[in-house]
Amino acid sequence: MRYSLLFAAACCSFAQTNINFIPAVVTQCAPNGLGNGVIAWSSTNSGLVQVRIGSAGGPALTGTSPAQGTAATGEWVNDGMVFVLVDGSSRELARTIAHVKCSAATESLPSALASGSYFPLQVGNEWIYEFNSRSVTSAYVTRRISRAELIGDAVWFVLEESFSGSAQISESRFRGGDSGRIYQLTGQREQLWLDPSATPDPSAVLTLAKSGLISRTPAGVFQNAGSYSIISGFLDLETGTFARGIGLVTNQHSLLTGSSGGFTSGLTLIYAKVDGHIVFTPASNSLELAAETNSYDVSNQATPNCAIPCYFAACSIAGADLPGTYKPCFRAIVRMGQSGSEAQKVDLDLLDSSNNSLYHATLVSTAEPESIVAQQVLLYSRPNQPFPAGSYRLRAQTADGRLAVVPIQLK
Repeated sequence: MRYSLLFAAACCSFAQTNINFIPAVVTQCAPNGLGNGVIAWSSTNSGLVQVRIGSAGGPALTGTSPAQGTAATGEWVNDGMVFVLVDGSSRELARTIAHVKCSAATESLPSALASGSYFPLQVGNEWIYEFNSRSVTSAYVTRRISRAELIGDAVWFVLEESFSGSAQISESRFRGGDSGRIYQLTGQREQLWLDPSATPDPSAVLTLAKSGLISRTPAGVFQNAGSYSIISGFLDLETGTFARGIGLVTNQHSLLTGSSGGFTSGLTLIYAKVDGHIVFTPASNSLELAAETNSYDVSNQATPNCAIPCYFAACSIAGADLPGTYKPCFRAIVRMGQSGSEAQKVDLDLLDSSNNSLYHATLVSTAEPESIVAQQVLLYSRPNQPFPAGSYRLRAQTADGRLAVVPIQLK
């Protein structure tokens, strides 16, 4: 059982009578919204003890037991359920409260999306965005809720963010409130981060000016979306869209200044996993490796251009390509299933007819049973020199020998 490593720490570190419910917050539940865990106790009482539910006179979870021990519950624990440690005379020695923070599963994905939060908070939820800026084209940002923490009386969900090609991971903490409001923990205080209600609190960082919108992204078409707009920092205009039941689907930053103003960066959702539902629209039948399409017209420049354009009047910024530069590319998505608990490396190569690798990238999966990694694949040897027309293969390969190949045709 996944809690086994916690037993020893929970049972052997108590210096006084104590009882704990493990984990501190249950976020993975049965379809009825109920969870399970482990009760761990330690008592200075010289006699036998017992764990009861609700009160010292409530139903018994255990029989009479030694002063130190553990007991597993079934999937019947609800939020706020009390567990009491008593002695042989039914006198209360200590108590603990279970925190269960997950909703009952819905019968179908559409209904879950239609009625869900604009920012669904659940451990395991994950979002992958295509990221573009003045200096980067088609990079990828991954956001994932890694765990829940009990801070004071509130449960906060930890959102990890990583950037493709970087080992750095940033963390932020959010919790849900009434009327769909979302709070963020900043330093030692919380702030109202998103208020989607019809009469939003003016102190909220983000409010939805419009709702009921349709948002189209590579991940899918979302019918119940709302838009926001905010100016912050040095005349930075941020606009974006949240979809109910999904979260943030697009955003864009623009600089509101003279000749150097204009687009600075933006995110577009390409994949999401929300409450166990995969929100992903692949353009290939491959379950392991997908490309946007199998054929790309580079001769007529009909393939997406990954050149870094100049987004403002003063085009002296380092890294921007000259006007007319053509760097054809496409998006590949590697989908992995694994039984281990460690991240794995995936070699991604674009091979010509002689099996030479013209483009190579090493991707790193997450340590999850299912992992999605997005990568930009280049179709040129140098700017304005696309690979010749012909047949190619896109290959993904792992160290343990798993292999996936997608044919690619250039014309």
